[in-house]
Amino acid sequence: MKKQAILISVFLFSIFAVLISCNSGGNGNGKTDGKDSVENENKINYPKDTTLDQIAALLGGYQADAFKDIFTDEMTFWNDYKTSIDTPWTRITNERLARMDTWSVDELSPKINDTLLLFYPFSGTDFLNAFHLFPNANEYILIAMEKLGTIPDLYNLEEEDLKGYLDAVNFALRDIYKRSYFITGNMDQDLRKHKVDGVLPILYVFLHRTGHEIYDFGYYRLENDGVSFTEIDEPSN
Repeated sequence: MKKQAILISVFLFSIFAVLISCNSGGNGNGKTDGKDSVENENKINYPKDTTLDQIAALLGGYQADAFKDIFTDEMTFWNDYKTSIDTPWTRITNERLARMDTWSVDELSPKINDTLLLFYPFSGTDFLNAFHLFPNANEYILIAMEKLGTIPDLYNLEEEDLKGYLDAVNFALRDIYKRSYFITGNMDQDLRKHKVDGVLPILYVFLHRTGHEIYDFGYYRLENDGVSFTEIDEPSN
């Protein structure tokens, strides 16, 4: 399978995030197909911040290597968290996402240029459906009203705080599990709390669970001319 770099821009008013990612030739479950991925690795000519991908793996319910030394046998919550994501994800993959993939191949791909930019107003953080319907787009622009938010230093969180954060991320995904779309009122409550302060961790889960690797990430402010932009440390709102 090919390994295709994509650009994801998430616009929230004048502040937006840009992620450089690539599809690693996986089957949508966050795992790659081994040989093909290795053979195509050198085709991605972009420096990779491996920390980002490790964070996405952890949030997505995978035992990321960078975090393995912080887990102990007493941390029973991790297996619970992994199951709480794996179980609904397997269900929606079989019942919904696989069917979307088939429909996209049969109905959309023959009729459109599969590398066109995808523009998704009022998207919230819904990269998941966008990708499964248009998996070969090379740029995704998502426009939403929700906060971008941040991701805390997961490695140095206390066990109870890490458990609480992971549980809050998974709770924010409940409408995707049940309905395939986010309910605005629920998102407004779920993503404005102390634990999860925006859409960013949800986007990380979607990227990892769709077989992507995150190469880079940054916050930017769109300037008054509507064209130029400036990189910033993190959003202030």
